[in-house]
Amino acid sequence: MSTHFVNALSLNLRRTPTSQSNTNIIVTLPEGQGVELLEGRAGDSWWRIATEVQSKNIVGFVAARFLTESDQYDTRTFRAVEEIHMVIQNPQSQRNLKTGRAHPLGEGDKPFRDTADVASKINSIHQAVKWLDVEHKARYGPETTKTFCNIYAYDYCYLGRAFLPRVWWASKALIKLATGIPVQASYGQTINEMNANSLYNWLEEYGHDFGWERVFDVDEIQLAANKGDVCVICARRVNLNESGHITVVLPEKDDHTALRALQTNKVRIPLQSQAGRSNRMYFNDRKWWTNSHYQSFGFWRHD
Repeated sequence: MSTHFVNALSLNLRRTPTSQSNTNIIVTLPEGQGVELLEGRAGDSWWRIATEVQSKNIVGFVAARFLTESDQYDTRTFRAVEEIHMVIQNPQSQRNLKTGRAHPLGEGDKPFRDTADVASKINSIHQAVKWLDVEHKARYGPETTKTFCNIYAYDYCYLGRAFLPRVWWASKALIKLATGIPVQASYGQTINEMNANSLYNWLEEYGHDFGWERVFDVDEIQLAANKGDVCVICARRVNLNESGHITVVLPEKDDHTALRALQTNKVRIPLQSQAGRSNRMYFNDRKWWTNSHYQSFGFWRHD
């Protein structure tokens, strides 16, 4: 029985207790991997552990700070295809940190959407957008080869009480769950991270099962947002090795509105918020989903 679990997205198991070189790496363990403590005490930098990888018992050294005792780790077992998140309330998952991006935000003062009535929904949505502060928080800041539209959309939907997956079941896990075989959520083994391309696929395949309804014009998606629904626009890239994109559509307010046609007042571009190469709390000046880089796109709402 495992005494500890890996609490980082990945952890190197090494032949010797040093990280001075990578030549001593045996294998990289995923988050949630169970291990047996063989040698080590509280306060030691390195512990000698044993673990099973693809049915083989492996012994080596790991940095102790990346292990969590089994009674403090989420080891839920699932028996159906259902909503899945990485460990909730992870202290490493915060707006000002670049760690924990696969987890829901762990901060205690999160402003969730108030679903009491339309006015409450709208007000709480704008409070959440202000709190997320996409233009300034490190969690969403673009890097040289990475952008984080998927993480911002996940955080927004999580606060909006609408399930959009940050991680989702691997294909083998889905087969087991569909036949009633229990599956433990294990990062990199039974669950994997979702990018914008895979979110588009998920919304098409599973969205309806989790409360998402697809709509087909910009007027309709803006109207749904104006009623306090959680709304997204998601596009899948032509080259799947490149990033797709996802934005959230926000309720209009006095100082932030959709771009509308002057004569008809019809919506031309919804009011949106995004992380990406450019992080913007509010914008309405780009019909980005019509770019030839994208092979398909869709609008979805969740009440």
